[in-house]
Amino acid sequence: MADINIERRRRSAWPWLLALLLILVLAAGAWWYLRQPAGARNAAVLGGDTTPPAATAPAYDPATAPPYPANQGDTAQPPDTTAH
Repeated sequence: MADINIERRRRSAWPWLLALLLILVLAAGAWWYLRQPAGARNAAVLGGDTTPPAATAPAYDPATAPPYPANQGDTAQPPDTTAH
């Protein structure tokens, strides 16, 4: 007679590893989403202008400007603010 080997097959670990990977990806996405400011999270839902305002340089104020270095031959002058 032929030998019949009756042994239980071990289950593969791949489904568990894939499930763990999926859980990690979902947790990372939730963590990233919840760290966003509330305005950024609702911007897609509420619509409207989402562009940031343009940056403007501060006006030159001679009262608060640092002094120019006293180098020999230094002819630097502060910009003329009355020309505007």
